[in-house]
Amino acid sequence: MSYYAKYFEYLNTISMKGKIYREWVLYPRLSAEVTGKCLDIGCGIGAFISYRTNTIGVDINHMCVEFCRSRELEAYEFNGSDLPFEESSFDSLILDNVLEHISEPSALLIDFARVLKPKGKLLVGVPGRKGYAGDPDHKVFYTRESLQLLLYEYGFDELNSFEMPFSGLSDKLKSHCVYSTFSLAH
Repeated sequence: MSYYAKYFEYLNTISMKGKIYREWVLYPRLSAEVTGKCLDIGCGIGAFISYRTNTIGVDINHMCVEFCRSRELEAYEFNGSDLPFEESSFDSLILDNVLEHISEPSALLIDFARVLKPKGKLLVGVPGRKGYAGDPDHKVFYTRESLQLLLYEYGFDELNSFEMPFSGLSDKLKSHCVYSTFSLAH
């Protein structure tokens, strides 16, 4: 079985408790951080794009994109660095539990600035210590501070930071994540 097939199967194993958490706790909080037309980068099986109107998705996994389209969700396949959209196409971008899988994100971060409108928002979520350690495909561990420094290099200023589901659970809960909202500083 291919890597993409295994990952697609893994995404479809979310528990009912996980689905309820996303629908009633996580996605309302994330939706409050983004505005206007939003692009979900690494949309997986389309949970966020089906939750939030005016949101489309991209993913490198063709099986995920096909699944989203079968559910009549707008999703596109991309190569992992060049987003298939024109300059200034989006008011917001969301990258939830994706950045830690990319060992060298420079090209993608440059492309974020290209497709975002001036003063556009970028919401990035990364796993805490336990979640990071629990996935062998994770390549880079980010703290709020290291995430802030990285994105500053590419023209983004932090607007807000928060932890989900609660702060202080990085070492205790696999689903714990740090989220930061950034603004394109031009």
